[in-house]
Amino acid sequence: MNQILSVNNSDNNDNFNNYNNYKKGKKVEIRVVIIFFCIILIVFGISIVGIGIKSIKKVDNTNNQANTTKQTTQNEKPEIAIQIASETELKIIVSHTKEIKTVKYGWNDGEIKEKSGNGSKNVEISNIEVPPGTNMLTVAAIDVDGNEETITREQSSRERPLIELNKEQNAIKVKITSNINIDYIEYHWDNNEAKRYSINGKKTENTLEVKEAGEHTLYFKAVDTEGNEATKSQKIIAAKEPELKVTTDGQNFIIKASDEDELSKIIINLNGQETKIEDINASTYEYKIKAMDGENKLIVTVYNKNGIIKQSKLKWTK
Repeated sequence: MNQILSVNNSDNNDNFNNYNNYKKGKKVEIRVVIIFFCIILIVFGISIVGIGIKSIKKVDNTNNQANTTKQTTQNEKPEIAIQIASETELKIIVSHTKEIKTVKYGWNDGEIKEKSGNGSKNVEISNIEVPPGTNMLTVAAIDVDGNEETITREQSSRERPLIELNKEQNAIKVKITSNINIDYIEYHWDNNEAKRYSINGKKTENTLEVKEAGEHTLYFKAVDTEGNEATKSQKIIAAKEPELKVTTDGQNFIIKASDEDELSKIIINLNGQETKIEDINASTYEYKIKAMDGENKLIVTVYNKNGIIKQSKLKWTK
């Protein structure tokens, strides 16, 4: 009987130990599973954080690139190119991504000339004469936002007299300068016979009037005492002056204007007060303006469609 009890206790102990081992095994398995899931969660969290950081960096980089691009666009300046057209002439070419407001250029410290961009992104200025000797050309281009680009270039050209021809009303003004004494000048209109004049100086100026209405061409030549020669031509459209007559009826000034072609505008200045009458587009026009009490000073300027003017000045006491 004692043996039986002894055997039974041994079995119970084994069962108890097996149960405890089973529980311990289960606990180990659960712990491993928990640790495994914790590791997965940690790795997943790290991945999410990494992706978030990359996204933030990408957004920042995108913003930085956008800001850089915007700043670069805002700071863009016109591009200026100078091309040699001949031994005595240059061409200026200005290009830009924006509209060009104006282009200015000049030689040394002399007169600055200007050309409007007229809303264009490309501007060309041709037939820029290079003065004799070595000179410095400065070109400045300004866009609609005020961004400016300026370049300078040294350019040399052969020795010769420098001829400048500028159109005026029914005339061409001639200016010639030279580093060497000018021997003579020679010119002719259209196919007419040339006229020659001796100069013996380094500078001469003259105004040559057109005798007949219509299109005419002036051909000019200047030669210095060392035989250096320069030639230039200039076309001009000459027109007759408008007709203008100003009278009074005792109370008013009566202005009558006419043109063989077409009037464009009239400017009336009475005692400092200016009246503009534009877009006339007719060959005759009449206008009446009331005179003031006392002395009246009247200036009337009439323009035809070719830009030829006629002016009349009058003093009258009412």
